[in-house]
Amino acid sequence: MVTKWKNKFAVSIGLALLLLGVNSLVFTALNAEQYIFNDYFQSKYFKQEVATLEEALINTQVNPNLPIKVTIEDLEEYRMNQPDKYSQVSGIKEDPVFLERLREAKEAGDKSAVKKLEEQQNKKINEVDKLFTDDKYVTEKVKEQKKELIAQQKADWMPQYKDLSSDMHYQVTENSSGKYLDNLSDNKTFATAKTLFKGNISQINFDGQNRFDGQVIILKNSNFNQRASVKSFTEMKNLTIGLLCTSILSFAAFFVYWKKAKKRRRCTFRKSSILG
Repeated sequence: MVTKWKNKFAVSIGLALLLLGVNSLVFTALNAEQYIFNDYFQSKYFKQEVATLEEALINTQVNPNLPIKVTIEDLEEYRMNQPDKYSQVSGIKEDPVFLERLREAKEAGDKSAVKKLEEQQNKKINEVDKLFTDDKYVTEKVKEQKKELIAQQKADWMPQYKDLSSDMHYQVTENSSGKYLDNLSDNKTFATAKTLFKGNISQINFDGQNRFDGQVIILKNSNFNQRASVKSFTEMKNLTIGLLCTSILSFAAFFVYWKKAKKRRRCTFRKSSILG
């Protein structure tokens, strides 16, 4: 009975070592290329940082400084998003607040107030009419809308732009507009500083859109190594290497344990044969 229990326990330990080795090996195999054979600047972490920098440049340095263009499609879309002309005109004419103020002005015999209210009403109706007949009027409306959107996007992306541009230098041209951008002059020691990384932004690009052409430069005296993406990559690299070592040790331990267990079984078999 005791022998059977010992055998089961030995098998359990052997299987546990084998399972640990296999799981560690599978994890290592899936992640080795990303974290062992490549460095941070070849990783998805760095590519994502560059993609974020590109988006920040578009929204804070490119779009706000380009003339706002309005296409025929923009005009059509703007008009489609408006209530129909009849509903808008009816709403203006039947506005209860307006009708009440007009009634009070007429009852008071205030012709000036009546005229002013009617002029305000006619102005609103005229603006509705322009929405559907005057392309220039709608163009200005669309421009205002786009201007507000660009300003909002700039405000939303500015914190990320400041964060990234403090650690990453760039010398690039935005392909669609031809606009040249750089932040090299922001660092007075740039000319003499040593480089940690230097590469073409179009070759690092995460999504393959190639919106920029030029260089991304990271200096050794920057705080780039303190970025969260670098720390995450380093943690995963250490984990992958650790699991590779665990896999090797587990298989080695399993082999040694299996050899010893096999030897014990032979000894037990011999004793049983002698006693028999």
